[in-house]
Amino acid sequence: MSVTAKAQRKEKVIKEAVSKAPQKMKKTAAKQEVIPKSKDGHKSDTTQFDSEYNPMKVENAWYSWWENQNFFEPKAADKKFVMILPPPNVTGELHLGHALTASIEDAITRYHRMCGEESLWVPGTDHAGIATQFRVEKKIYDEKKLHRGEYSREYFLEEAHKWVESKSGTILSQLRDMGSSLAWKDTYYTLDEKRSESVIAAFIKLFDEGLVYRSERLVNWDCALKTAISDAEVEYITLTKRTKLNVPNHKYPQYPFGVMTHFYYEICDKDGKKTGEKVEIATTRLETMLGDTAVASSKGRSLQPSPRNVCLASNP
Repeated sequence: MSVTAKAQRKEKVIKEAVSKAPQKMKKTAAKQEVIPKSKDGHKSDTTQFDSEYNPMKVENAWYSWWENQNFFEPKAADKKFVMILPPPNVTGELHLGHALTASIEDAITRYHRMCGEESLWVPGTDHAGIATQFRVEKKIYDEKKLHRGEYSREYFLEEAHKWVESKSGTILSQLRDMGSSLAWKDTYYTLDEKRSESVIAAFIKLFDEGLVYRSERLVNWDCALKTAISDAEVEYITLTKRTKLNVPNHKYPQYPFGVMTHFYYEICDKDGKKTGEKVEIATTRLETMLGDTAVASSKGRSLQPSPRNVCLASNP
């Protein structure tokens, strides 16, 4: 048989399969619709095998039976294994990345449990701070057309609580649907009373030991959220020329960035008195000038320390 004939025959087979697919899928869907649900705490009936695999029938009620038998709760043993599920953010629902992590951790936990170890896999959700605040504020604006300054703190906290309750329930339900063998009695929320008290206690200890303190520093200010955000939340953009960018909640829709600005530092003597000398600085990040602590000079420049001049610069 020629190559062309083989290709034509293969194409015909594929077309026939595709043409029959809708009826086949419809038939399968009909089967799934009439599957009787098993009672909670009872195994599913798997004595009958269908001609086609039906996951709804196989998985039906198995999870509730596992829970009814307390398979996920730690049993006393000499060797212990404890793992915390990285708490998903309550900003939305789970995605494939969460499914991958949960599947791997579930397999690890089940292995240790089968080895007779006292195994505990702790579930939970993360309040996700600023990210959740943004989602809740957006929801309020979409529904009520209200900005942050137009409603009370109490109203916002009430809406945030409703959001967390809804999203947490969805996330935990998704973990159950994946068959995750989590110890549900130990479920936590990173902003619950116990966790909040632990965070406060930790910060008090760090403050007493001088490891955290108040100080004036440059921060990443978010013009839309109107709050400082961490370095991890900042997305940097590399500009090679003067570029206009949108800045939320400002007078003008766009502002120019990547603009070279020149300013001068006045040089002082060792007593802090200005000598009349200046050093010119050029930068595209003028705002960082407020945090400058030193000026570097190239070897060939005349700005060098001397008995008269110790190169102290006065920040304008």
